[in-house]
Amino acid sequence: MKNFFHRYWLWMAAAALLLTGAIIWLVFPPYGNLASEVSEGSFTTEELFREFTGDPTGTSLRLSGKVIILEGKVAATDKGYIILGQEMVLIRCIFRKTIYDRKPNLAVGDSVTLKCVCRGLNLMEVLVTDCISINKVSR
Repeated sequence: MKNFFHRYWLWMAAAALLLTGAIIWLVFPPYGNLASEVSEGSFTTEELFREFTGDPTGTSLRLSGKVIILEGKVAATDKGYIILGQEMVLIRCIFRKTIYDRKPNLAVGDSVTLKCVCRGLNLMEVLVTDCISINKVSR
């Protein structure tokens, strides 16, 4: 019986440690200070989309999980993301969702420069996450 309770407390301590780690990771994401990260490169929406459609495997190996600077025009906007590009050249930019970050007010047609983490080609669009706005230039 003593052995059972000893194992029970070990499992509870491990679960508490895991839960604490998950909470810390959610409050302070891995790219906590994205503004000071060195970027892998600077791309326009057309250049980044062309890179991924020309050589998807090589570009994914080179850019996935890397910080990039992205410039383009806003094609659509929603609650937690915007879409940059035009017609079939689309890049979905998902903004950071921490209590310290706010999504910038962007309208369709605005030119914007973002610093974000490239995630790769997602069916018909390139996906970038953890975006922060560096510069916004109105239409």
